[in-house]
Amino acid sequence: MINLGHQLRAARIEQGLTQGEVATRAGLSQGTVSAIELGRMDPSLKALFAILRVLDLALVLTTIPNGGAKNPR
Repeated sequence: MINLGHQLRAARIEQGLTQGEVATRAGLSQGTVSAIELGRMDPSLKALFAILRVLDLALVLTTIPNGGAKNPR
């Protein structure tokens, strides 16, 4: 499974930003950004979208109906 926090951390580092810079721009604490990146905390939607905005990332959601089972015809 892909870890959201690890992906956010990788994007932040790639852009040369510190956790503190992301936190300030997103209106969050540095501790919150750290906890999200480490997987110790799931971000609220508001926090997630704020971080995505700072990192200029898009959220792509993929859903598989019925747990991936094919619908019988």
